[in-house]
Amino acid sequence: MGGFVRSASSRRGVDLVRLLCQRRAPCLVRSIPAAGLVLHNSKLYSEIPRSRRQFCEYRRYSTKPAKVLVEESTSVDEIEDIFIDIKTLLRSNDAATAKRRSLKLKSLVFDLIRLVPNEEFDHSQLVNVTEALNYLADSKHAALLPEEMLQILTSTVGSITLDDIQSCYFFPSMYKRLRNSNFYSKDITNRLQIFEIFVNYIALSSKRDHLQRLVQDFCQQNPQEEAKVAQIVLEAFSGKITADSDTLMMLFELKNLKDLEVLDDVLAMTLSALENERSNTSTDKLEIKLEKLCTSIFSKSKFLSNSGALELISVLHFASSYNCDDAAILILQKLNSLIPTITGKVRDEDLSALVAAGLKYPGFEQIVKSVIDALDRSSATLTEQLAILRFDVFTGSSVIEIESRLEPLVDEFGPETVFNSLLSACLHSSKPEEYIKELTEVFDREFNLDMNAETFSIRINNALSHGDLSAALRAFADSQANMVHWAQDSNGIYMETIFRLLSRYSEHALQDSSISVNDVFQLMIKVKSYGKNLGEAEIAPLLKLMLDNEYAGDALELLDRELPPRVGKQRLQASDYPEIFKCLHEFVLSFKGNPEVNWAVYGHIHKIFWVPFDSYLPTMKVFCEKGRPNAAHIIFNKVRLLHKEEGFPPPNEEMYEYLFKEFGRQLYEDGVFRLHLALKMDLSVNLDISLLNSLLEGYTHLQDFLKARDVFELARSLPKDRGINQETMSLMIKAMTYVNIRTVKQLWNNMSQYEVLPDSRNFEQYLIAHCYHEDYEQALQLVEEQSKEKDIEITASVLKTLHDWTIEPNMREKVVSWSEQNYPALWSGLKESGQLSNSTEYPSLIDGRLDSQIVQT
Repeated sequence: MGGFVRSASSRRGVDLVRLLCQRRAPCLVRSIPAAGLVLHNSKLYSEIPRSRRQFCEYRRYSTKPAKVLVEESTSVDEIEDIFIDIKTLLRSNDAATAKRRSLKLKSLVFDLIRLVPNEEFDHSQLVNVTEALNYLADSKHAALLPEEMLQILTSTVGSITLDDIQSCYFFPSMYKRLRNSNFYSKDITNRLQIFEIFVNYIALSSKRDHLQRLVQDFCQQNPQEEAKVAQIVLEAFSGKITADSDTLMMLFELKNLKDLEVLDDVLAMTLSALENERSNTSTDKLEIKLEKLCTSIFSKSKFLSNSGALELISVLHFASSYNCDDAAILILQKLNSLIPTITGKVRDEDLSALVAAGLKYPGFEQIVKSVIDALDRSSATLTEQLAILRFDVFTGSSVIEIESRLEPLVDEFGPETVFNSLLSACLHSSKPEEYIKELTEVFDREFNLDMNAETFSIRINNALSHGDLSAALRAFADSQANMVHWAQDSNGIYMETIFRLLSRYSEHALQDSSISVNDVFQLMIKVKSYGKNLGEAEIAPLLKLMLDNEYAGDALELLDRELPPRVGKQRLQASDYPEIFKCLHEFVLSFKGNPEVNWAVYGHIHKIFWVPFDSYLPTMKVFCEKGRPNAAHIIFNKVRLLHKEEGFPPPNEEMYEYLFKEFGRQLYEDGVFRLHLALKMDLSVNLDISLLNSLLEGYTHLQDFLKARDVFELARSLPKDRGINQETMSLMIKAMTYVNIRTVKQLWNNMSQYEVLPDSRNFEQYLIAHCYHEDYEQALQLVEEQSKEKDIEITASVLKTLHDWTIEPNMREKVVSWSEQNYPALWSGLKESGQLSNSTEYPSLIDGRLDSQIVQT
């Protein structure tokens, strides 16, 4: 992979976090030892078994002796008897004994804590005692002291799992009471104890924003303790809790964290966390994190050795190894300015890492040359000799000269490691094929070279970095010809390379029509033959290629095979696979073919993901536009169900408004009725005039004037300043048009009673009502009157409405003549724009939506 030197048994994942460790012992990826802490009771802490320290680190701050071991003669039967007594007490319903029961439970619980091994419950014991602890947390009679609550939390924190958090509500309850006590506020030792316990509790969740806020709040209140805070979090991450890079980088950025050893510990664990997160993190996001980490190192440079140069080299090696080129170049630019500082101080694996990255990126060879020139070659270690040899190959040393220096290096590191290191230098310096062939023959002849996955990974990555996809494919084919098993060789760490090749090939196929979907499938079959699941970076372009070529069924099958399995109601978070979700959702929104395909894909999305709330309405709109309002109704009901069962947000006003209008427009009667019923039961919705207007529009389209009148009366009950408006009146005029013209006239003449002044849109709807009932003369007369009285402006839209709805030929001629005579400019604009209809049939009242009646002239 072009990394620094390692023995045959070493692996890149370990090497990445070992760089810092070479500068001082012990290893930085160790669990943080007690010796590195300021202890109040170090002797007691040192007696605690190493396997237990991950959840009892707070003991290091304790000023009181604590019993950490129990006598082997403790009776299991006695513990069981106490559990039985606790259960019996909890089942008692005698209210008069509530206080006595609380005190007895309290006594039994603390007897139990003293009896269990090391005063810590195992998980099965925690399950049995949880109800009692919840009872004590709620009971005012228990009168738990802060020290007693602390002891309870201490005895349970090590056995709580993520699944227990909901049932163990005593834990946050007692923590909150401790936080508000004088016991907490007056003693920093107590604060650190309680903080450490809650860190181990809250970090059980994979969503680390709560943990980060907890750390930030504690540091804000106790800035002088930031080093201890960092150690507490590091220790928690050294146990059963999975470390995450975001939290660790937040630790590194703590303003008052200046301890070199702690900073290096945080950096080492951050790189380890990033390594573990790579499979679910895109290269772009990884780049952003690395650049942020580099910025933090720059800001802490005065607290780090050699202005942070060695720490930067550690990050550089990570960035270079995983093709985070922007971050690597940023670091090299910074190191270039630190050449005087680092000359003579970069040794062993740091040197190897710097040479590997410095030669990979053009323009930074001078950094490598300056560091190597400062070395005494005669006293160089074997690791340094290989780094120097690599540089000499890069700069043009002959194969004969190189051959004379190989034997001790091959004896130490093995022929494959040495060859791969030199091959990387050859490719980065664009050595001719003859040079590489000659070098390969030397290793074959002298050392019986057996090319491995790293060899071909170097070739493939180099080809991809130069945009030579054909060369990358040839290198992969050569690896298969050499019987390289990518999944087994080097524990499969180079599988990422052929995954990257598949991803690039899929992306290229999206742009190059000469590459067929079948070509990509064949490569995928070869990659999948090694038995490893693809990551998001590989799935997303492959998925897009399949969907673009209408292989929807194969695309969904791919997801089922490659994504983590789900059981029952389990779903993946869409935010964890943003590119995959985006690809699927965009297909649902954009596919113009059979709507059943859109529906099948959307249904599959729901089987895989918890769908983001803001994606629901656009999807409903798509299915309504495709003439499938029932599908939109099913999605709406899904939103309601997720709100009820999973606590997701309920349907909002925008959803109701859109669906009422569309269901009515598409005459989806059952949808309007059921949606109205849901609205009546939905207490989260703000029932304002906008929502009522949409409901009124739905019933108007259905010609259900009785329901429309009910909605109108409901709108009248709203406060006048937020009640009936011009849109409401237009809708009611339209609804009453289906009844008779007399009712419409009454509504028009009584508009003042509702404190609504008619506007041109109301007037247009009133004209339509007259024309609908074939009273064309009256319609024209109304326009003439308004032309004179000027209470309502005669617009181009009014003239168009009168013309299009007057379908009797003689009357239409009168309308045309009157319009030309009285409004020549508006009429000329309508004629030139081609907006006038010559149809002799009525336009549709449904299609004539209020928002589409404005005519642009």
